[in-house]
Amino acid sequence: MSQRLVALGLVLALVTPVFSQPSIETKSGSVQEPLFVLVTDSEGAWSPEQQARFEPPPALGHASTVSTDWKELVDTRPFKFLSYQKRVALLRYPRRLLASSWAEQYFDARHVLVVNPAEDGRVTGRLFDLRDHRVQTLVVVHETRSGADEARGEALADAADRAEVARSSVVAHPESGLFHHPGAEHLSPRVEYTTVETAQRAEIYGFQACRVCYPGTDRESLYDSIDHRLGVLVAQTVESRYRLAPVGPETERVQNIGNRILKENRFLDQGYQFFVLETETVNAFAAPTGPIYVTTGMLDILESDDELAAILGHELSHSERKRARRQYERSRETGVFGLLVTVATGVPWAQLGSSILSTVMARGYSRAYELEADRDGMMMAYAAGYAPEDFLLVQEKLKALSEQKRGGGANWLRTHPRGDKRLKQLREVLDDTRELRAQLDELEKKDIGTARMLKSQVLDLQEGEENLQDYLTLYQELLSHVES
Repeated sequence: MSQRLVALGLVLALVTPVFSQPSIETKSGSVQEPLFVLVTDSEGAWSPEQQARFEPPPALGHASTVSTDWKELVDTRPFKFLSYQKRVALLRYPRRLLASSWAEQYFDARHVLVVNPAEDGRVTGRLFDLRDHRVQTLVVVHETRSGADEARGEALADAADRAEVARSSVVAHPESGLFHHPGAEHLSPRVEYTTVETAQRAEIYGFQACRVCYPGTDRESLYDSIDHRLGVLVAQTVESRYRLAPVGPETERVQNIGNRILKENRFLDQGYQFFVLETETVNAFAAPTGPIYVTTGMLDILESDDELAAILGHELSHSERKRARRQYERSRETGVFGLLVTVATGVPWAQLGSSILSTVMARGYSRAYELEADRDGMMMAYAAGYAPEDFLLVQEKLKALSEQKRGGGANWLRTHPRGDKRLKQLREVLDDTRELRAQLDELEKKDIGTARMLKSQVLDLQEGEENLQDYLTLYQELLSHVES
């Protein structure tokens, strides 16, 4: 990585360790399985022309066998029945096929890395293990869009480097909880280190990477760093005001539903936590970057997992879109750099976190933010397999409570807009997506993976993709050639 990129603030944050590329035993010896790379645009769309322009960085030569030959990748039985044009059309959005329950039959590979530069300069690499049905993510954040091509190369090279690290054994310090490179000069001669076969296995055992040995594992962008720090402080403030419910059936239920929503909606950050607060106040809210909180008062009025899923999805939308910080910025007419100036001029971080929480709890979010979270939350619940219609039941209950003028303090009834407008919008979303959802429900009977992937994009698909019906018809043709 060049000094120039470091100076600009190129940030590498591995959400999870990149898995290794195992070897294949042949008569001539051990041969490494290839890593296939597909390159998409900022919308996640792929094309042969774009693929042809991308060249893997030289750093990959010593780390792994890499191929960008997409024709070789789809040289499989289901695709052989299709024309060149149909293959290209199906591969237009590769993550849909890679999420398929039949991905092993579609692709002649075990590992596929999809490199996706975003409009904000981020480069996301999703590494698919088609045999074990796992997806792991690395994110590169670049300061300027013009550096996207270089950042893609950095992401790709780092994926190979991390795979190399994952294949190597590590040594773990039993007391500090850190694992190190076996040849590190700073290992203590007085410590009896434990040898672990891979870095990934060490993390499963609860060890963390040494920052000296693996410096790329703990860097954050400016925005991510601020949001994370504020999230911690807001969470501390919440938990100083309310008592966390003890672990039990209800807390496990909330965590299980929340984690299912994260998984099925392909959240980049799978580290959100879900907690229950012991208070009769009917409320749910999210700290920046999490955690997500729901009160026992709210749980008392929710009669199904479907209703709870929509509430958790609503709050996840606020957190994922960084609405708490942005609502505070709007109320103070400042921005992220304004927050830094505020701290630099003497306001402690803890006070700032408390101020953000008070702003959101006292005034709530803007109507636009709330309506946005309603739509997001309902469709997140749907993508996770819950009935989206049940969010209307929740809104009817909250509306009735509001009309009864029950409850006091800062709760959902005060901080979330009331009235028929929210119900009207939710009904419109359900009506607009009804036909598409019916098609995806049918597809799920044949291919859970691709159906769930498309369900997580229902709102975007309904509003954006012109040839969606052609794609679904073509995908059914591909499915007809799968050997079940």
